[in-house]
Amino acid sequence: MNTPDITQIPTRKALREHLSEVGITGAAQEAILGETGHYRHDIRVRAAATAATVEVERTWGPLIAAEAEAMDDGIPSRQWTGHGWAADVKNLLGFLVCTLDAFGHGGPDGVSGAATGRIAAFGGLGSGRKQATDGEAWTAAIREAAIGFGGSLARIYAPEQPQEQAYLGVRNNECSYTVTISSLILAGLGPETLTLCREGLRLSLGLAPWFASHPTELDADCPTAWATCVNELTAAAAVETNGDVSPDEDVAVIS
Repeated sequence: MNTPDITQIPTRKALREHLSEVGITGAAQEAILGETGHYRHDIRVRAAATAATVEVERTWGPLIAAEAEAMDDGIPSRQWTGHGWAADVKNLLGFLVCTLDAFGHGGPDGVSGAATGRIAAFGGLGSGRKQATDGEAWTAAIREAAIGFGGSLARIYAPEQPQEQAYLGVRNNECSYTVTISSLILAGLGPETLTLCREGLRLSLGLAPWFASHPTELDADCPTAWATCVNELTAAAAVETNGDVSPDEDVAVIS
């Protein structure tokens, strides 16, 4: 008799159905469901990490590859190669993607993260909604995937830049990397990035966070840099909502 490896059955519902089919019911079934929960959690963590990796490759993969190649060409004597550097950077960006999902979007002023929807990259994980029966389980898995990418020392910050373009930075004890706010907007992560940056701005000015449940890996020590990010994200959101017309422009009204 071929029996599936029950540690690889991804959901509690599917395992319950399997156990019922093979005649394990009642208290015995509940015991097995409880004792195998950590296996299902591990499956969710791996799925979240895979989804984040796909998003990183889609959004920044070609740029990182080009930078790594230039690094190998320009400084071959460095302690680590461009390939190794690229792997570290992609891990940092995986941490960023997971953390942006944790911050979310919507709610008071649009930036408390209270909406149920996840980022598009995680839309296929379970129900794809935070406020669903499987929401807490997937949120915990995405959170663990974030730590797996960045480690316990990973931080997100808004770097001071002489240019007008806004950036968001990620760093840990291995390396650091900055991405443009525009790249996050183009990736469809603008609403979540605005939530995170508004939180960074609030914290940098000594205000309380929207929710105590928000991740705390923000280095909120540069209010002007956070403000630059918030302004660029808010302007981009206004253009997306209202089109290309500036609120300062006169609009002809035909009556």
